[in-house]
Amino acid sequence: MSNLWCQIRAQLDRDGIRTYGFRIAEPHHDGIPHWHLMLFVEPELKHHLDELMRTYALLKEGDEPGAKDARFQAVDIDYERGSATGYIVNYICKNIDGEFQKNGEDAQDWYGNLSKNVAPRVRAWASIHGIRQFQQLGGPPVTVWRELHRLPHADDEIVEAARQPADKSDWAGFIEAMNGPCAKRVDQPIKTAKWLEYDQDTGECLDCPVNQYGEPSKGKLFGLYANEQYWLTRLFRWEVQRPTHTRELHDPSSIAWLERLSHLTQIRAVTQAEIDALPADTAYAWEKLNSEMHPPPWSSVNNCT
Repeated sequence: MSNLWCQIRAQLDRDGIRTYGFRIAEPHHDGIPHWHLMLFVEPELKHHLDELMRTYALLKEGDEPGAKDARFQAVDIDYERGSATGYIVNYICKNIDGEFQKNGEDAQDWYGNLSKNVAPRVRAWASIHGIRQFQQLGGPPVTVWRELHRLPHADDEIVEAARQPADKSDWAGFIEAMNGPCAKRVDQPIKTAKWLEYDQDTGECLDCPVNQYGEPSKGKLFGLYANEQYWLTRLFRWEVQRPTHTRELHDPSSIAWLERLSHLTQIRAVTQAEIDALPADTAYAWEKLNSEMHPPPWSSVNNCT
């Protein structure tokens, strides 16, 4: 399925057709995956897109019984029944936890099983086979969106214009800040920044990450790049290690740590004078006054897209 989409995508690029949308992978009753695609394209190119995808879907053994009906089906959005969002949310809910309703009742599959009972099986199926269930197509990289969450602010206008909608979970605003849907990577103003660590004397790669095939990758993500500047978003390097010793509670350093932890978790009452002195548009100062040394979260919103 992925190889077929690569062929279709390459042909669309050769024909100069740009499209964007969303893809969801689902299992058939026998475990074979099938895709649901929600694509947006210029109205005058819709017929060409339809015919191109149908042609590629039937390239291999397309004359077998039922192939023309089962391989590919294109359906226009019927706004009397619902929007594009309503269409895609149906499949997202069905494949995450199944907690949604149809006609006021808990949704069921074709065999009468409750969707909320089937959803864990779908997640297990995707995990075992390494299938990416949800993917946006034709939009800016989600990694840039996630790294923008980590920035408290940016002095650069372009970066700040993308950081603001990212921090508010405004995906449409983020796309506009990245030069719109279907923009090529070279035309997107913000890119991820990666690095490889070398020994300055020997030239040996000290920290060279590899991909799933054991080949050297482009490096480790450390931030964002825009306007010939770098923004650092990954401040620490974490390592999983076995503890070498265990501190006893009577250890002075351990007691000091416990006292500090107790202080961080104590919330004191805020005086009216402190409340009146707060700027109306700030949340950070309020958190600081309420929690003393307790820092605010790295983002004011969740990490969902």
